Parts: sequence; structure tokens; C-alpha cells
Amino acid sequence: MDINPDLQLKVIPEYFRDKLTQDVLNSGNFNYALDCIDTLSPKVFFIKACLERNIPIVSSMGAGSKVDPTQIRVADIAETHTCHLARYVRKYLHKLGIYSGVKAVFSAEPRLQGAKVVINDRRNYRDWE
Repeated sequence: MDINPDLQLKVIPEYFRDKLTQDVLNSGNFNYALDCIDTLSPKVFFIKACLERNIPIVSSMGAGSKVDPTQIRVADIAETHTCHLARYVRKYLHKLGIYSGVKAVFSAEPRLQGAKVVINDRRNYRDWE
């Protein structure tokens, strides 16, 4: 609000999925959507719902075990790399027939050796060494 006092921002501190996503997106006229969801299914569902409504969206990808801010990139989801969350998002979006059209923020930094990653829909840890 310090940068733009005219900004109309609505924060919804809820677990964002299925019905709530539909209700929120159907309730307003949005200029832009920012996806910061960490769980795979709600993230993909939200992206798809925004695209269906022609709401421009920026989606943040994974930052686990990433420490170099100079490696942050912004690109279409189709051009993301090195990020395992982005890989899974692409995979699930492809199943829905979506291959591009989503602006993504991701890190091109390789993950630290021996780091563990959680893909929330899998509900388990996996070594990515």
C-alpha cells in the first residue's frame, strides 16, 4: 500500500481449493492473480481456473534449498527448469491440456546436494541427490 495506495487488495487466509477457488474467482472482476500456493493440486486448480477466466496470473514455484537470489527468473511455465515444483506443475497442467500461458517465478539455482524436497500432494520426502 506504500507503493500504490490505490491498490485494492483482498487477502483470504483460507486453505484455497476447489469450491473456495471457484467462489472467489466468480465473486469479482480481477485484473491479476498471484499464486503463492505451496500444495500441488490447489495450485494447478487455481492456475487453470484463472486461465479459464482470462485472468492474468503469476505463479511462484519452489524455493526450497535455494539460497542465491541472483538465480531468480521469470518466464512462461513452459520455459521453467531446475525447479521440481515447476516440473510437477507443468506435468499436471499438461494433463489438462495447458502447455503455456502462465508466467512463473522460479529459481535456476541447482538444489543443494543432499537436500530433501516435499511435493505436498505426495505427502512424503524424497531424496533428490
